[in-house]
Amino acid sequence: MQEPLTAEEKKFYGSIFKTLDPKGTGMISGGVAKPLLEASGLSLPTLGEIWNLSDSENSGFLNQFSFCVAMRLIAHSQKGDPITLSSANMAAPLAKFRTIQVNNT
Repeated sequence: MQEPLTAEEKKFYGSIFKTLDPKGTGMISGGVAKPLLEASGLSLPTLGEIWNLSDSENSGFLNQFSFCVAMRLIAHSQKGDPITLSSANMAAPLAKFRTIQVNNT
């Protein structure tokens, strides 16, 4: 990433990742990530494109770094930006999910 994760991104996306990876394996599967991704409100084809860009090795899993790439791509897509790897290099407002409330305190 050209622009490193902001402190807000690290805290928010890191806590989500830890929730999805309770055993601390450092990886989450598509099946584990799917409910969260769908809660973004983006279309399934868009989410598939985001997953494919984030899972560059086509392993079916995301590590914490690639998860953060996916989160940034979701955030960019939610604000109407194109989904490209170069957009993942730029900070964006936090991604929004119907199932997660953000506490800004």
